[in-house]
Amino acid sequence: MSTPYYVAAYQSACRRCAEGCKDDHWEEWREKIGEIRAAWKWSVAGMLTQLDTNNPEIWHALGDAFQSGRGVERDAEQAEEWFRKATMAGHGPSMVSLGLLLRRDGRKPEELAESVQWFRRAADLGDGGGMTWLGFAYREGKGVPVDEQQTADWFIKAYAAGSKNAADLARRLLSYQPENHLEAVGWLQIAVGEGNELSNYSLALIYENCESPAYNPEEAFRCWSLLAERVGGYIRFEAMFKLAHCCRDGIVTERNRQEAKRWLDRLMVLAPKGKADYRYAAILRKEIDEELC
Repeated sequence: MSTPYYVAAYQSACRRCAEGCKDDHWEEWREKIGEIRAAWKWSVAGMLTQLDTNNPEIWHALGDAFQSGRGVERDAEQAEEWFRKATMAGHGPSMVSLGLLLRRDGRKPEELAESVQWFRRAADLGDGGGMTWLGFAYREGKGVPVDEQQTADWFIKAYAAGSKNAADLARRLLSYQPENHLEAVGWLQIAVGEGNELSNYSLALIYENCESPAYNPEEAFRCWSLLAERVGGYIRFEAMFKLAHCCRDGIVTERNRQEAKRWLDRLMVLAPKGKADYRYAAILRKEIDEELC
């Protein structure tokens, strides 16, 4: 079944809004957000003329509009009515949305329990979002008892159902305990293979942990090398510092103090002066200079 015209227009406006302001072009963004709001209002008005089609995608989009205040005044009760109407038609995404609505701050235990039921029904339909939120429910203990194994299992199932971010969620959970590190490494490698470069950071931390069953200093060095070249911010600075240490002390690489200094010099060019990353690099570089004297 193709997406109804007004629903497609509403979703397109949502995607444009999610893209946000790019490159500090605030004047263009103010104009763009005005166009987006007009598109929401127009598409919601159009959907309200098509209620006799009994299409659950329309009901779901209306629920989202009333929940978020897109094109209409925000109204949680109206949102819940539209979501419930769509769930009665077996619409999986609406089951997830209803479950999330029932988990708002201050909700009663019975509402939290109902939210889990909706996540489970969506999961039974193969909805990756339902599986992911079931995982969160078990992690937070809202509506069900806390159960880390159930959390990991549902994140893994969500990934298999097509929720790509679930691989990252699974690895985060499994990374907390060393006994789970071997399984965590598998999920981290999947995340890296799908373009999540930052997962190399978690891999590096696991590989360099001598108490981990996944301990592998050579792989840790490789991950730090990738991070030093491919990511930005404090993770890049930490990677450069780690590599400098390895080169100075000859850890899984030939001892080379000049190479260590080169890493530190690069770090100090990029890191803001006065910040901890810069100070630590300057201290280590001074120590290396003293060793070379």
